[in-house]
Amino acid sequence: MSGKTTKDSPSLTSDLSELKELLFKKQQAAIEQKILQAEEEASRITPEKIADALPGAFDLNLKKNPQYFGKKLKPTIELAMEESVRENPGIITDIIFPIIGPAIRRSVSETFRKMVQNTNRVVEESMSFKGLKWRAESILTGKSYSEIVLLNSLVYRVEHLFLVHKDTGLLIEHIVNPNVSSDSVSDSDMVSSMFSAIQDFARDAFQEDNHAGIRSLAVGETTVWVERGPHAFLAAVIRGEAPSSLRGKMQLLMEKLHKEQNNAMRSFQGDLDERKKQEIIETLDDCFEEQYSTEEKTDQESKKKKLKLVQYALLALAIGALGFFFWQQIAGSRANKEIAKKLTNFERILAREPGIALTSSKTIGKPPKLHLRGLKDPLAANALKLAERSGVTEHVDMSFADYLSADMEIVRRRFSQKTNPPGSVKVFVSGRGVLKLSGKATRDWKKTASAAAVGVPGLNEVNMSEVRSN
Repeated sequence: MSGKTTKDSPSLTSDLSELKELLFKKQQAAIEQKILQAEEEASRITPEKIADALPGAFDLNLKKNPQYFGKKLKPTIELAMEESVRENPGIITDIIFPIIGPAIRRSVSETFRKMVQNTNRVVEESMSFKGLKWRAESILTGKSYSEIVLLNSLVYRVEHLFLVHKDTGLLIEHIVNPNVSSDSVSDSDMVSSMFSAIQDFARDAFQEDNHAGIRSLAVGETTVWVERGPHAFLAAVIRGEAPSSLRGKMQLLMEKLHKEQNNAMRSFQGDLDERKKQEIIETLDDCFEEQYSTEEKTDQESKKKKLKLVQYALLALAIGALGFFFWQQIAGSRANKEIAKKLTNFERILAREPGIALTSSKTIGKPPKLHLRGLKDPLAANALKLAERSGVTEHVDMSFADYLSADMEIVRRRFSQKTNPPGSVKVFVSGRGVLKLSGKATRDWKKTASAAAVGVPGLNEVNMSEVRSN
């Protein structure tokens, strides 16, 4: 039987082909027609038509499912940007410049504002008994004065935030309040492990489920508040007494983090890419709060008034000192001009004085001082007395060498000193090297005077024709 079936199989195949053709002839023809139409349409599609249709296709996809569309395009866009930046870094620099510039200025401005606030607080507190007490505490504890001021006037402050992976206990992120030293926690990984160990111990000891855990604990002068999420928990280290609104803010932050960073935290294995890390830091930054005592706020206005009074007093002193300085300068300038005028007159007097010859003159310094050098006959006038009469004794430095002057007034004095004429005889200068005498004198004196005149320097002739004998 099997041999008969094998023998008849070609005719059976032919019959099946004919039956298929009868049953599906129209459908086959329609399919072939569709294929021909598709090929014809494909041949009519050009790059230009695709370019025209592509923007519309993008718009349509964005309207239908923007998140899905963005997710599909994200790898391509990131790769294109990475390649573009690698080839030409200047492009991305020009693009982010308008954004990064204001951001940096805002950050610097905020930092400077906080610094000014802290400085003002320190200045205000320095001018009170409390400030002196805190300064003593600063010396005894070794802490800075500004830190003591802040700690004594602080109501509460969030100092550290630890975001810890719930299953592994690994630290996802640790950020520190800008007003707190980063050295206040030695090992953030160890702290996060401690939090996880305490949570596990509490659950095991009290036989609680995995969703339970410690919500707060005290460590020295600080309190730790813990808020849990599906994949991580947030631990906030707080100094002081924080309000309950802070816990509400922590809950909102955990919800936001698990919504925006759900995949990153669920699959966390000890490392995050920089972009995700920065996004988490920016989110957690909103949790940093600090508040100072109401007493400090109440006293703020009075302290500001005191500070202003001190500032005004200092300003008045500065203006007074500046005015006094300028007055001194003006008065000193006038006095110096007056002294200089007197010195000039004194120098002229010396220059006209018989028996004095000036060789050098120099006025230096403020107040001015006149330095004179020259020659002086022993019979010339006393220069120091001349300076005293001119009122410049303290402003003159004089040095004279002796010499015999040929000035006729000095020659007359020299003759009179040597001959000692009687009171009835007058001695006059008659000309260059000539003296004329008049009056009454004894014959002996006339004879002695004539003989003495020969040895008087500068004297060439003595005219006694008008001297009558007694």
